[in-house]
This record gives sequence, structure tokens and C-alpha cells, in this order.
Amino acid sequence: MHERLNQIYQTYVIDLRRKADFRAKNEIPSESKILIVLLTVMGGLIFLRYYGNANAVRGWVPILRYIVGHEVAENLYALLFGADRVLIFSKVYWAMVRIFVYILVPLIVCVVFLSDGTLSSLYAQLGLKKCEWQDLPFYGACLMVVAPFVVIASYEPSFQNKYPFYKLSADESMWPWFICWEILYSLQFVGLEIFYRGFMLHGLKGRFGYGSIYVMMLPYMMIHFGKPMPECIGSVVAGFALGTLSLKSGSIWGGVFLHVAVAWLMDGMSLFHQGRLHW
Repeated sequence: MHERLNQIYQTYVIDLRRKADFRAKNEIPSESKILIVLLTVMGGLIFLRYYGNANAVRGWVPILRYIVGHEVAENLYALLFGADRVLIFSKVYWAMVRIFVYILVPLIVCVVFLSDGTLSSLYAQLGLKKCEWQDLPFYGACLMVVAPFVVIASYEPSFQNKYPFYKLSADESMWPWFICWEILYSLQFVGLEIFYRGFMLHGLKGRFGYGSIYVMMLPYMMIHFGKPMPECIGSVVAGFALGTLSLKSGSIWGGVFLHVAVAWLMDGMSLFHQGRLHW
């Protein structure tokens, strides 16, 4: 067991750090590339902070009165915030804005500024390479480590109040809105991995080498502010582990699997404690 752990540490930390730092010393990307990546990350996070939830849309309606007229603006407001659809609209907006910032924006930036015009360059910049088979047991081990903590945390009232983000009403079935929400929720995790472990990590590794993992971990941890403290602390560990695996393999897909699996487990356990799931 001790020998196996030493082998993992050698492969995923020592060897990876040596290779990443060696490449960084030889590649030396332009200052403009680093600036583009960092400005994109900062701009995306600022946009999410101020326009990342449906409450921001409410502030647009008065402006629309002057653009499209009072009646059209009020009809739009009623359409979006009617009592029977305000919850699902707010969640759809939350997910779609993140899909836009985390996927579409980095894709456009890479195509216009960072890639050399080939698909392989684009895939490398966004971490979209195929997952390496030899890393799959590591992802499975990470899930096995995290799952018991999720189960334990799910007994806390604060956890059950927080998850799932889409709150089912007393007589509401899971189809269609809850299932649709879970699909969108999963897609934004794809975006999350592309943004942090793809675009940011691989965009900065040419300058910071192995240290690009640490640079990525900071904003990733900060987006967990407002969530339960154990989850916020756990994001530091998750950021390091998933960043390490992405830097080694050039792929974000293992991280997508872990994120979606843990998210579904969290929602499932919360619904179970609320009496909405039975097995």
C-alpha cells in the first residue's frame, strides 16, 4: 500500500511537475496570450457576479420600457416571472448564463485569439482530448473517497435546504421540470470543467507550468463562497486533484464525470431525506 501511494505521488506530482515546468521554460508564450486568458476569466466571473441570476433580468425590464414600449416590457415581465414559472425560469437562466460564460466565451476566444486554426489545437486549449484509460481508476477512487462525505453531510438540515437547487413543490412530479433542470445542471458542469481545468489551466501552463494548477484553484474556490463551508473547503482539494489530472492527461472528461456524479448524489441524497425518493 505504501509503495503504491509513493508510485501515485511520483507519477501525479513529482514527474508531472518536472515535465510541466520543463515545457514552461521552453515554450514561453507571449504576454498577450496570458493576458487574454486572464482577462477572459476575470470578465466571465464579473459577468456571473452581476448578471448570473434571474434577479438581474428584473432590472432590465424598466430599460426595455424605453426601448420597446411599456406594454411589451410588461408582457415580457409577466411571461418570465409569472407565478407558475418563476422558479424554473430562474434556474434555467442561472444554468444558461453559466453555459454561455463557461463554454461559448472560451470557445470564441480560443478560435479568434489562441488556437492555430486546427481542431487539435482547439481541443488542447480547452482540455477536450480523450481521457486516458490509465487515469480512470484514479477518478473512481476519488469518487469513492468523496461519496461517504456526501452521504454524511446529507443528514445536515443546511445541506437539505441547499440541495437540490430546483425545489420541488409538495405535489410536483420530477417530470418534466426537475429532470430538465438536472440535465442543464449537468451541462453547466461540463462548462465549469472547460473553463477552469481546460481554458484557464491549459492557457496558463505555458507560463506557470505546474503552478498553473494553483492559479486556477483560487478563483475556483471563490465561486464556492456562499455554499456550506465543508463544500467550500472541499473545492480546494477537488481543484487540485482535477487540475492535476487535467494537466497530466490534457482532458477534462474525467472531471466532468466526477462533478456530475457527485452533484447527482448530493441531489439524490437530499431528496431521499425529504421523502421524495424511495429505495
